[in-house]
Amino acid sequence: MAIVWTVMLALAVPVCWTQGRFDSGPLRGFTNVPDVQVDIRAADVHVRSVQGIITRAVGDKTGLPGTLIEIIGPGKSDQLFSATTDDSGRFSIPSVPQGTYRFRIACRGFNAFSGKLVVSAGARRGKTMRFALPVGN
Repeated sequence: MAIVWTVMLALAVPVCWTQGRFDSGPLRGFTNVPDVQVDIRAADVHVRSVQGIITRAVGDKTGLPGTLIEIIGPGKSDQLFSATTDDSGRFSIPSVPQGTYRFRIACRGFNAFSGKLVVSAGARRGKTMRFALPVGN
């Protein structure tokens, strides 16, 4: 029975293995995802709600399951909100208050994106976060 349980746990682990958090610098507070080669600075993102889709940048451009999306804020606050993409690469972080946040999108073996996220009722209706992660070097 213990062997079966171990196998079940291994299957339940997301694609993006995580280890600890960054202690300082611009990524302070974000999860340190192993095998992320480059952190790409993204343009500022303005949305009404935090949801979207993460895809592969090259190849079939299908959704990238198991990608970690984290936002920290608002403002100087260190409150962390997070989600992991589903099998189709979609994610949603419900009930995020309006404000300005730092965000990071990372998955093992791919380059990450980070930047500023503004959650506002004034953002364009229907706009979602869409990122295509390039394979790491």
